[in-house]
Amino acid sequence: MHRHRTPFLVAASIGALLFTAGMSTVRSAGQDPPEEPMPGSKMTRQQVLDTLGSDKPGTTVSVERGRQLYEDLCSSCHIFGDVGTSVGPDLTTLSSRFGKRDVLDSILWPSRTISDQYAVTIFELTDGTYASGVVIREDARAVYLKNAEHLDRPLPIAVGRIQDRTESTVSLMPEGLVAEHSLDDIDSLVAYVLGGK
Repeated sequence: MHRHRTPFLVAASIGALLFTAGMSTVRSAGQDPPEEPMPGSKMTRQQVLDTLGSDKPGTTVSVERGRQLYEDLCSSCHIFGDVGTSVGPDLTTLSSRFGKRDVLDSILWPSRTISDQYAVTIFELTDGTYASGVVIREDARAVYLKNAEHLDRPLPIAVGRIQDRTESTVSLMPEGLVAEHSLDDIDSLVAYVLGGK
């Protein structure tokens, strides 16, 4: 759920891989860094999940505000109803498969669970450049990628141009998507995608 345009796939994926590599060094020393409160809610992600996932979150929900947030943050990669673009999962039937806490978890920790269908592959090419996206298909001649710039027609990469390929453990959806938003905003967005059409 994001509105970033390319080269977000390469930049976000490589940056996240570097971040993850750096984090593994910290973790190997047994020192997980403390989670910082998000600017919009002044709460950590876990506190937001616990608060909004409770029976009485104490928020004011506006489905109209949720719709606006969906269009601003999510529609460049997700379809909901007749609005959006098909890069990530279609959210139209989200409420029939997931509950509120599941949706919150996916928004707050986008890389915690990644469907194989939407996993990102990063390709290092022989000319020193990178390409990344979701592999739609591949054959003996080329690999075809789908990303924000290549939605209707996948990007072909000749097999002979591929120096290396890495399966990313980082979601297409960026971390901190709702970091600047209030609890009311986050709850409104979740209310909208869970059936507020």
